[in-house]
Amino acid sequence: PVADEFDGYFGITYTYDPGATPPVFEISAEGYFISLNLDNYPSEDICIVYLRQHGLRAILLVWGYGWRGTYAGSLYVGDPANWVGNHLVMLRWTDSNSDSLVQEEEITVEVVR
Repeated sequence: PVADEFDGYFGITYTYDPGATPPVFEISAEGYFISLNLDNYPSEDICIVYLRQHGLRAILLVWGYGWRGTYAGSLYVGDPANWVGNHLVMLRWTDSNSDSLVQEEEITVEVVR
């Protein structure tokens, strides 16, 4: 619910089309997007990390399709060096070692602004 509320304020949108071939989930913001082929889930996940001012509050959204995407975004945010001058990150986690756990080396940043 919190993500839905702030998505509207910040112009973040998503598309969920389970009937597409392949089924797809896509997140977009500021003219950028990241898509997830749902046939690859849960061994692949995506996340948007978005930092923006809303009134007097600084809001940080870390929102993945599933918990692994959200966890990957949280891991990324945990390193302050990743935030130098950036406010929008879209990333993909791919379970390259098939252990179903998120490790930093499995995270790929696809958009950074």
